[in-house]
Amino acid sequence: MSTPDVSVRKKHDIVILDIKKSMVGNVSSQLGSIVEEESAAASGPTCLKFILNLEDVRVMDSTGLGVLARIYGLLLDKGGEIALLKANKNVENLLVITKLDGLFDRYQDEEEAVYSML
Repeated sequence: MSTPDVSVRKKHDIVILDIKKSMVGNVSSQLGSIVEEESAAASGPTCLKFILNLEDVRVMDSTGLGVLARIYGLLLDKGGEIALLKANKNVENLLVITKLDGLFDRYQDEEEAVYSML
């Protein structure tokens, strides 16, 4: 289920979510809903692999951080995996300040992120 702000694509058995604008308010809620729907439809732990492409995310607020933490918990409970792709310096700093940086593998190259989950 793609939305105007979040597109969904798959590589192998990995769901890649391209977030097209800042992770604030409604966009964050859309992202959380998409991950919940995709994980509910998954046919096993091998299908619970997500990469969040943050290349176009310039700003993330507390709602965005909360959604990231919720997604992490949801996938952890189901034996899934999540990685962040192309987070900019502002988002990286926010993850460090809030101590969420240790929860997520982070990559700058999509192929490397995909390969790490295979």
